[in-house]
Amino acid sequence: MLDHLDLRCYFDVVAGKDDVPRGKPHPDTYSRTAARLGVQPEDCIVFEDAVLGEQAAYRAGMRCVAVATTLAAKDFQAPLTVIKDFTGFTPEHLLELLAQQPAAPKARKGRG
Repeated sequence: MLDHLDLRCYFDVVAGKDDVPRGKPHPDTYSRTAARLGVQPEDCIVFEDAVLGEQAAYRAGMRCVAVATTLAAKDFQAPLTVIKDFTGFTPEHLLELLAQQPAAPKARKGRG
């Protein structure tokens, strides 16, 4: 999709199922991406629209913003916030949310 829409140039790193031994809810994709970027997991924010992805983020030690495109806000465990889309979502707002949740939640057993 990134190549089809000519978006790859906007990403420093792309990791997908071919880059990791296990997919979500395992943390491999997110951990690999952080390593390729040279950043610590606790400095990463995942934007995720699925429960398995949210759980993978927590298992990787990352915090998550839930994007409620197909799921309701109540379906997510403990995101920083839930957004319907990125309209009006600013870096400043994200920094405020990070201050309120200084560490990633633990993944809840049975959710992925």
